[in-house]
Amino acid sequence: KDKIRFFNCRTGESAGYIRVKGSAQSGFLIEDTIAVTVSSPPRNRLVCRNIHTGKEVWKGRVKDIAGGSITNDDRLIVSSGAGSVTCYDLNTGSKIWSFETNGLCTASPVVFGDVVIQPVDKGRIVGISVKDGSQQYKLTMPFPMASSVVIGDKAYAVDIAGNVTAFDPSNGSTMWTSPVNEPTWSSPAADST
Repeated sequence: KDKIRFFNCRTGESAGYIRVKGSAQSGFLIEDTIAVTVSSPPRNRLVCRNIHTGKEVWKGRVKDIAGGSITNDDRLIVSSGAGSVTCYDLNTGSKIWSFETNGLCTASPVVFGDVVIQPVDKGRIVGISVKDGSQQYKLTMPFPMASSVVIGDKAYAVDIAGNVTAFDPSNGSTMWTSPVNEPTWSSPAADST
């Protein structure tokens, strides 16, 4: 209870644990020796720990994380179900920028080059600059977004009505849309060959 345990993936041996206050609300993001997770209410804390010592490196506050966090170089990017995408310095926890999506973030963000791609509940995908948090593009769809994924030089998104759309992740231009004709609540999967 109130512990996140680590295991050696090759041997299955225990590699220790970290105590947390509240339950982990997101998966762990591990970058080099840093592990980041979000703990649930009442505190809604973003916690960064050294995976070798278990010691807290830094912590911050985040409201209702929308899936997992991602990194890009030394930046940690977190989306909130409440409708914001925030970029932190991975090593210090200092906030670099924050972007309001004007809708609920429905899934984890993904990064393509210097663009953060964030699905939003009102049928939008927003492209945000990794560097400064400015909006690069907005792609509008007829239904709320479920998730998106980037493979090679294309991004694919699926909405809750089951429409799959391919788009250019650098500028948001639509390449094609194909209906699945079934409600969809998960990420698209694609063969990259």
